[in-house]
Amino acid sequence: MRSADAFGPSIVWSASKLSFSVQVVEKTKADKQYPLKAEDFAYFSDRVPSFYFTVGVTPPGTDVSTAPANHSPLFFLDESALPIATRALLQVAVDYLK
Repeated sequence: MRSADAFGPSIVWSASKLSFSVQVVEKTKADKQYPLKAEDFAYFSDRVPSFYFTVGVTPPGTDVSTAPANHSPLFFLDESALPIATRALLQVAVDYLK
């Protein structure tokens, strides 16, 4: 296992899973950004080649840099992002199973 700090290990993407998933997500016309995250998923990706992506759900007109984070009681989800996220996730799964 990789070394971890007080917050746990960092997520390390499998290059092949990342390449595959980026190609599939491009089909959905979703915006692509690749922020690094550190949370429990890192423990799974330490054992299984993985790819992690996030979905931007900040409401239009809200400054992302000042919007409350998802663990805040002030967090607000713009649900119009959910169909895009669902389509991207399902497309990755369907294409992976081909």
